[in-house]
Order: sequence, then C-alpha cells, then structure tokens
Amino acid sequence: MQNTRKFIGPIMAACRKRAGLTQEKLAEILHCSRSSLCKIETNNKEVKFDFFVKWAIATNSKDAGLAFVFGEKDVHLLLDQLKEGGYIDKFL
Repeated sequence: MQNTRKFIGPIMAACRKRAGLTQEKLAEILHCSRSSLCKIETNNKEVKFDFFVKWAIATNSKDAGLAFVFGEKDVHLLLDQLKEGGYIDKFL
C-alpha cells in the first residue's frame, strides 16, 4: 500500500471527473468543504476510511476501493483505465 499511497488523491480526482461531478458538487454530497476535498485530491490531507467509503458510493467508484484493497497491481490497472478514458494525466 505504501507504493500506491501517492496515487490515492489523483485517482479520487479522476474518478470524481469520471462521475461528472465538480469538487463543489461532490463536497456538497459528502457534507465537507471544497477545500478539504481539494486537499485530499492533491494528497495534502489523509483520507479516512469512512470518508473513502462515502466517496466511493457518491462517485460510483467501488472499483477504486477494491483496487486499493487488493494492492499495487490492481491500482496500476485502474490508473491505466483512467488514463485511457482521459480522466487522469497520462504522465502520472
């Protein structure tokens, strides 16, 4: 998990975009500030498990949750899918 920790924020941002949500709308849904969400998406704030579960449901991104549970190989597969879809920077 240590090797994949740096991908948590960018993957969360890409999945939010894939779901068609702005930071403002997702923050409203999750009852948090847009600033907190921005910090999470840029890896400047740690993600608590309960928040991650609510986020996965709100963004319909259960694939991201499962990828992080199952490990590095699955995280990289998800990254590849998000890159192909244009939801995340190809150079990440």
